[in-house]
Amino acid sequence: MSEFEFLERFKSRKNRVYRVRANGETKVLKIFSSSEALNKEYQMLDLLKDRLNVPRIHSIERRRRMLVMEFIEGKNLCDLVNSTEYDITDNLRIIEKLARWFSDFRLLLKDKQMVRGDSILRNFILDYKGEIYGVDFEESRKGRAEEDIAEICISILTTHPEFTEEKFELCKRFLKAYSGNIDTLFFRKQLFKTLEKFSIRRRDVALKDTGVKEMKKHGLIWYLDNLQKERSI
Repeated sequence: MSEFEFLERFKSRKNRVYRVRANGETKVLKIFSSSEALNKEYQMLDLLKDRLNVPRIHSIERRRRMLVMEFIEGKNLCDLVNSTEYDITDNLRIIEKLARWFSDFRLLLKDKQMVRGDSILRNFILDYKGEIYGVDFEESRKGRAEEDIAEICISILTTHPEFTEEKFELCKRFLKAYSGNIDTLFFRKQLFKTLEKFSIRRRDVALKDTGVKEMKKHGLIWYLDNLQKERSI
């Protein structure tokens, strides 16, 4: 891969992802662990281009399972909401923008019944113009919008420090700003299912037990039920 100057390797559980320089431009090079993952990401980015904030595709090489994309300069949302750089007011504005991104995604793909998958804060970037970009779409698949919404809520709540008052405030603001209707029964099931998945992934049994207790304590489902009633009036 002598055509690339490697500048930085990004953290990734499944693939090799680099910030590179090619033809005088900074880009992202992603080398996938499977052709299936490459095809999913390529198809989703191609579908969303010019319709939603996602990286532009520069080139694809299926033989080497490589995708070269636009580099979005900014900070991932996981680091932002847990830094001292932004206060709660700033974070609430960022979360509202994230909710609008998901609302637009739902509207664009409603007929296709697709979810983006792997809907965690780390897979979103706030660029230096204040725009939210979604990245990493290799887990996109058929599904229901509540699956993405539950996953981003659990991601918000379980970033360190976990289950704080501020995290629940951010989660509730996300649900309030999200414009789509949510099946609360299905959403509740997905919350607990996603919490269990995160608990297994992190090998932290206490995460699930604490999460269930804290979500009940903070009335997350009750809050969503009231939102849905207000919207139906």
